[in-house]
Amino acid sequence: MTSLSPTTLSYGEILVITGSNFSATAANNTVTINGATVTVTEASTTSLKVNIPALVTTTNEVKIQVGNSTVVGGKCTYIPDVFVAGTLNNSAMSLATYWKTERPLQ
Repeated sequence: MTSLSPTTLSYGEILVITGSNFSATAANNTVTINGATVTVTEASTTSLKVNIPALVTTTNEVKIQVGNSTVVGGKCTYIPDVFVAGTLNNSAMSLATYWKTERPLQ
């Protein structure tokens, strides 16, 4: 493992892990953040992409396991988001929506 990018993230963002000797099959790579397994969404032999879940702590240790080999990949900082619920009105009905950092969630 050579790098994490970005190192400061929020819920739902993508963490890119670069290095070597990863499996090109996403399911063959196990990534944990503070002991919680996260989903590897894309994999190659030199990089992995994972979705960031909601985390409790702000500084989190990243570990990568491929086969019988495990490496500590460094740390990332989690910044909690503030979600605001509200409604948007159109001519037919009110629609519930949520905003994350001032933009509606898709």
